[in-house]
Amino acid sequence: SACCLEAGKPLEVEYTPLGKMETFEGNNMYVTGSGSHAVIVVYDIFGFQDECPQVKQVCDRLAAYGFLVVVPDIFVNSNNKPWPVDKFPPKPEDNLHAWIAGSDGTFFYTESLSQLQVCRKYIAS
Repeated sequence: SACCLEAGKPLEVEYTPLGKMETFEGNNMYVTGSGSHAVIVVYDIFGFQDECPQVKQVCDRLAAYGFLVVVPDIFVNSNNKPWPVDKFPPKPEDNLHAWIAGSDGTFFYTESLSQLQVCRKYIAS
């Protein structure tokens, strides 16, 4: 349909990111683009795995519209790891709910908030 054509071409499976991984205050983040406005993107359960370059591709597309785009690597400073690509879609026996809760049950609240605060500092710097 016309709206699909306006959205642009679909994401590519084979993609070379345009941005770069940076370290700021000991935290890893993907940074792409520049501009007076910024977007902080939080990736999905697959993180920055090499098998899933789509999140970086989406960020590069946002950057093409004149935004500074920052993506914190939420998994890097925790015991949690990205959800394995080979377990998609999750099945009940994969125990996705336990993975979401993390080892101490606060992963997505404490670690994510901390990483987002670092991104805000990076953008302001």
